[in-house]
Amino acid sequence: MLKELLKNPIALLLAVLVHVALIAILVLSIHWHGKPAPLQGSEKIVQATVIDEAKLQAEKERKRKAEEAKRKAEERRHQAELEKQRAAERRKHQAEKAARKKKQQEAERRRQAKIKADKERQRLAEQKRRAEQAAKRKAAERRKAEEARRHAEEAKRKAEAKRKAD
Repeated sequence: MLKELLKNPIALLLAVLVHVALIAILVLSIHWHGKPAPLQGSEKIVQATVIDEAKLQAEKERKRKAEEAKRKAEERRHQAELEKQRAAERRKHQAEKAARKKKQQEAERRRQAKIKADKERQRLAEQKRRAEQAAKRKAAERRKAEEARRHAEEAKRKAEAKRKAD
């Protein structure tokens, strides 16, 4: 390491100068004086007063009453806040109950409407089935009547042909 420092003498010189300057600043900043002599009359003088026990007790009682009043006011405020929260919870519960009831009523209304629609559909289907049966019956009656007419005509023709043949 010494070889490294000798290779660069300017850096070595600067490092030594910086260290010397720092030591000089430290030495000059220290006060080399002894303790200063105390000033005359700088002793503290105690000013004592007599405290009346009754006044002290009265002050304590006043503070206790003030604390008690403050505690009671805080308790009343807390109770009012609790009551407010309970009222809000009751309103919320009532609103939820009303919403559930409304939802149930709506569901019941939809169910009744569906039942009514189903009955109407069944009634229409039954009406259609009866109309179709009536139409089939009429068609069957027409065919029978047509067939009977044809048979009657055929019988008439045969009778006519037989009469002519005789």
